[in-house]
Amino acid sequence: MNVDEFKFSILNYSRKINDHLTASLNKTGLEFGLTGMQVILLLKLFKDGTTTIGNLAEHTRVAGANISSMCKKLEQKGFLTRNRDKRDERIVNISLTDKGLSVMSEIDQIFEEKIQSILAGEKQETLDAIIKGLKLLDILFEKIEIGNK
Repeated sequence: MNVDEFKFSILNYSRKINDHLTASLNKTGLEFGLTGMQVILLLKLFKDGTTTIGNLAEHTRVAGANISSMCKKLEQKGFLTRNRDKRDERIVNISLTDKGLSVMSEIDQIFEEKIQSILAGEKQETLDAIIKGLKLLDILFEKIEIGNK
């Protein structure tokens, strides 16, 4: 495979993977009045607990102002609370409410069931190869990123 074929294969498959993931997140989120990006943000909070707007922005690769706006909407819907840090008012801490925890527990269960049903028909060697390939691809992109600095 030449460089051009490799480059376009990566671009094509990364777009397809992202499209499939986005469609799944949007479909699941819709059932709860959430967008796919809101689901990603709330899943991060569900997994990690209280965090800051800055950490969410870094994790999602979305500008802090956009995350802040998204969190404001999620707070209005009752999914999370935003509180300014007492020591440094520039820092805004985000936490799930009881409603947020309940909904995200349900969404997490939905995703777990979907993933389990897919994994049930696959051999362990196939799954290991996928993870190994993703890790190698990540290393490759890290080298490209370092080379661009």
